[in-house]
Amino acid sequence: MLVGRYTQACDLWSLGVIAYRLLSGHSPFHGRQQALVSQILSGAYTTNTLGWKGVSKEARDFVERLMDVDPV
Repeated sequence: MLVGRYTQACDLWSLGVIAYRLLSGHSPFHGRQQALVSQILSGAYTTNTLGWKGVSKEARDFVERLMDVDPV
């Protein structure tokens, strides 16, 4: 899935996926391999699910910033 150089941004994105799972209780991406790859590359996930009910806006923002597919 990695295209190009591996940087610290990859580690931060991975941390975001872990934080997503810890806070919501489920994975940010679902489906078969091709669907997963597409979702991951496009950053197609949501924090507007039942699993996020009660999670602070700050925690959501933290996860969303970590999971930015094109960080600045």
